[in-house]
Amino acid sequence: MGVGVSTKELRKVYTSPPPMAMGAAGFSMLGARGSAKKAFEIVALDRVSLDIPPGEIFGLLGPNGAGKSTTIGILTTRVRPTGGQAWIGEYDVWRQQVEAKRLIGVVQQRPNLDFALTAREILVFHGAYYGVASAERARRATELLERFQLTERGQRAGAWFFGRHDAAPLDCAGHDARSGSAVSG
Repeated sequence: MGVGVSTKELRKVYTSPPPMAMGAAGFSMLGARGSAKKAFEIVALDRVSLDIPPGEIFGLLGPNGAGKSTTIGILTTRVRPTGGQAWIGEYDVWRQQVEAKRLIGVVQQRPNLDFALTAREILVFHGAYYGVASAERARRATELLERFQLTERGQRAGAWFFGRHDAAPLDCAGHDARSGSAVSG
């Protein structure tokens, strides 16, 4: 059985440019001769309401800048909304983050963890993300490294595990994507 996803009047306004954009064309905070410009503002989402019933297969489609990643970021608690509400099942994603995260699985398009982390550290990190207790995270990480025959590599850092980075973190978190809802961004 799946879990429903709902948003009501979801809004996100960015009031500062992304760090990499500072000083890039179009993101300067100073006008000619050093005079202050109008405050920076990008409306990424403007009153987005969704009601996705349990078991429904749903995709967010749209051009770059349409708010797809921002919506997923809010639903996975990585981005704080400026206004509105979002729920995973019965849980408000900002008031009940741990409970909401336990109902979803997240597989990013690109790995975003430091390549200096070991496989064990990545497994433990994902377990913590989903609110798994410390001792249980360590036990599950060991169990998964053994199951996937990666014990010897568990202490080795780097990108040697590219192509498998999506499977183990979800399992470590205790989420079975086959029986629950999966949200990917």
